[in-house]
Amino acid sequence: IRNELHHYFSPKEKPAEDFLNATGNPGLEKTSLGPGQVQVRHIRRLMENFPQLRNSEEGAIMGDPFKAALDPAKAPWFVAAYLAEKIQQREAHGDIISHQSLIQDFNPGGNKHFENVHKQLLWIKTHHRGW
Repeated sequence: IRNELHHYFSPKEKPAEDFLNATGNPGLEKTSLGPGQVQVRHIRRLMENFPQLRNSEEGAIMGDPFKAALDPAKAPWFVAAYLAEKIQQREAHGDIISHQSLIQDFNPGGNKHFENVHKQLLWIKTHHRGW
């Protein structure tokens, strides 16, 4: 999420969120929302497949899940569910599960994207004790 936040306030994200807030409509299925930058189509599927998201003691995503995706406190739940789904898919196909494979699954931007995320992970590692 840190990498998404690093690039988050670009002009392309703000109009989609303003549209959602004004109309209640999340927009196109491939529109990315919130700090986690999770696409509308994924939010729909994750809400169906991960009941933990609506559990009041876990994700506590009540009401409109698209507006919830805009909430920095809820974004990690969507990202966690998305990555859990990717791990399940990789396990089912016998594919490798690695740091790099999950980064690419989340955002298949090739080596440039991996390097961007890796820079954010290094920043976290150098700024937080115990890593």
